[in-house]
Amino acid sequence: MPLTIPKSRIALRAGIAGLAVMALSGCASDETAGSLLVSPGKFTLFTCPDLVRHEAGLLARQRVLEGLIAKAGPDADGRFVSAIAYRPEYTTVRAERNLLRRVFAEKECQGSLTPAPAAGAMAPRR
Repeated sequence: MPLTIPKSRIALRAGIAGLAVMALSGCASDETAGSLLVSPGKFTLFTCPDLVRHEAGLLARQRVLEGLIAKAGPDADGRFVSAIAYRPEYTTVRAERNLLRRVFAEKECQGSLTPAPAAGAMAPRR
């Protein structure tokens, strides 16, 4: 005879697992989470001028997303919209910029990229 578990216990276990995942997800920074979303070899075939052009596009997109996050507002609805609609792409764009900077330095490209924002200069987490 198969062992049956009451639905209420299954729901309780799923709820506890969901809370644990949400609690632990706060331990990961946006930088850590973003680095998991970007392929490490994404920019290896880019030339130095390609890296500069691509970084300018990423910076423009990052600024647009920062504006959208700010426009969504600090209230609960705005934070929800921001977290669902903009934060994942924002995290990915920042991770791509960080990877691009590393590749730029590894290739010993001449010139410079736009200055990287300070770690605390990131758009506020809502």
